[in-house]
Amino acid sequence: MALRITSFHLTAKAHGLSRRLICNELKRLGYEDIILLGHSEGAIIASIIASSDSSIYATILLSPPAISGKEILIDQNRTAYQNLGVDNNTIESILSILSIAYDYLINQDSDSALKYLEMILGPSAKSTIKALETPWYRTFLALNPAEYMNKIHCPTLAILGINDKQVSYKLNKEPLEDALGKENVLFLEGINHILQYSNSGNTDEYSLIEETVNENILNSIKEFLCTI
Repeated sequence: MALRITSFHLTAKAHGLSRRLICNELKRLGYEDIILLGHSEGAIIASIIASSDSSIYATILLSPPAISGKEILIDQNRTAYQNLGVDNNTIESILSILSIAYDYLINQDSDSALKYLEMILGPSAKSTIKALETPWYRTFLALNPAEYMNKIHCPTLAILGINDKQVSYKLNKEPLEDALGKENVLFLEGINHILQYSNSGNTDEYSLIEETVNENILNSIKEFLCTI
């Protein structure tokens, strides 16, 4: 049931919450300035809200994607196959097939998507397609956050780790700078997707790092808040 929810459903709920509880209850208590902070998909949701709500005072985006979900997943698969030692020619062939399957999913043609996934996954493709054809997944594949970031007019800080292997620094650097302005984007050396200082940035390293949120990120947020 949960997978029938998309980022737009979550945006509507978050937006309703901000209007109903924050705008009303917190203003009643004397608070007026609303600042959105979101991480990863939360950063997408914050961008969607801030793009259309002039009452938002500022926005902080952590590990924010600025390319489509399809591009993100293609890159994540490339990294996974490289870590497994698969040769580059084979990887590119797999990713070409996967890209076609994703396009069919975006266009709600699960039967055609399944045929291409079977070329890669064999019989297990049938169980995989059940997860991929959900409304959340289809929305994620097609959604391009940069389209909303372009429309944000309040003060904004975006922080992306150079070691982020889930939201690639290499692929997202230019789109983030184009959408938000170079002066509003901070790239931090060694930081992984969940905001830790890391060696590789790979997901299997997350649980081995004791740090929760790197101090440089907290200090950057503090500095930003002091300037707005």
